[in-house]
Amino acid sequence: MTTPDQRKQPKTTVDLVVDGATIVTMDPQNRVITHGAMAVDHGGILAIGPRDSILDSYTGKDWLSLDGDIVMPGLINCHTHIPMAVMRGVADDMALGKWLFEYVFPAENSLTLDRFQTGAEISLAEMIASGTTCFADMYYFQHELAHVVARAGVRAVLAASYKDLPSPDFPSADAALEGARRFIMDFHGHELITPALGPHSTYTLASEPLRKTAALAEETGALVLVHASETSGEVKMAMEKHGASPIEVLRRTGLLTPQSVLAHCVKVTQAEMETIAAAGASVAHCPDSNMKLASGIAPVTAMKRAGVRVVIGTDGPVSNNDQDMFAELRSAALVAKAADEDPEALPAMDVLRMATIEAARALHMDSRTGSLEPGKRADFIVVDIHRPHLQPFTNVFSHLAYSARGSDVSFTFVNGRRLYERGEFRTIDWERLEARAKTAWADLKKAIPVPWEKPPATPA
Repeated sequence: MTTPDQRKQPKTTVDLVVDGATIVTMDPQNRVITHGAMAVDHGGILAIGPRDSILDSYTGKDWLSLDGDIVMPGLINCHTHIPMAVMRGVADDMALGKWLFEYVFPAENSLTLDRFQTGAEISLAEMIASGTTCFADMYYFQHELAHVVARAGVRAVLAASYKDLPSPDFPSADAALEGARRFIMDFHGHELITPALGPHSTYTLASEPLRKTAALAEETGALVLVHASETSGEVKMAMEKHGASPIEVLRRTGLLTPQSVLAHCVKVTQAEMETIAAAGASVAHCPDSNMKLASGIAPVTAMKRAGVRVVIGTDGPVSNNDQDMFAELRSAALVAKAADEDPEALPAMDVLRMATIEAARALHMDSRTGSLEPGKRADFIVVDIHRPHLQPFTNVFSHLAYSARGSDVSFTFVNGRRLYERGEFRTIDWERLEARAKTAWADLKKAIPVPWEKPPATPA
């Protein structure tokens, strides 16, 4: 006789079942579930586990069957400037000071809102196609760009950036701060957009706007994204302007807190690392940008030993020049080993956590994203393992850190929404966007110097 407990229970119908995957959870135990499955409903992860147990309990309105491909949390880019994609390739092979003051700042001042939006959409397409589901951006027109990002379906921390000089969207730092206050109020509680503050740096801002930023951050609880100690030249300029190093200026003005994400920190002392750690601030390490601009190599392993949470960013598309986070985490691992002359420095697991769950913690959203666990939002990607450079399929963490490329991403989901599927965008009209990109560059080219089009020097 069959008892009630032995009768097969009806299955729960959910929005999506992901079936037959190698699931890399990045949970506290770093579990990998081979022959795994995941049930997704109302944009969140309902259940995750071995295939048989999930399929016994759930059926999907939509079904994604995978042949052992990797399902993992979407990568989180903790420092970038997405509209700069419209200027990609404008200023290569030059020092940061010249790059900024002779090319980037003049180019920015010639950008219209339409060009900013075009650059942002190009970056969004690049990130979606290469596995980034969340990013932190500090730039201009963020109020308007938030709508572009939300339409694309990507999760983002967007910070209004400002300097003492006029910017493309505000005439002064004070005006930008008022704009930032409105931005924070307007997007408070948004499902995808987290509004933040973006003081450019200690060398482009006086102490007073930095203090006002700290006060507004304390009042609103907003995150603060700021460039800090990127180069020796920046440290020198901060000393001349404030009589202190960038880290000390941030400390004095109240901007070194758990709400702060400091971009770069290439030129920091041991004492400054300990100060950052004690404050609970995080550091966004951008190895490719630092190498390309010859800024130096950030002391990542020393910062981690000091207790600093270090995460990873690409920086903008002009200083990198791509936003492939798989390439960035590989660079982060390799440059740390070379700098320390230690092959055990920054192992595969560390860089993967820096680009997923640790990044989510730095952005104060680890309760929502950064790992694949029941109760979190369904922000995940699928990595196609059936590629020559990923075979034989042996060590999944090694493959993701050292072998995988952004082009291996076959699916991208945010909030359970399918944004990308095997080369096709679901939320971006790429054909139309590519045409807009060409028009935007043709217009921009008229307003800025183009170094590679200068006549070559005549040999002596």
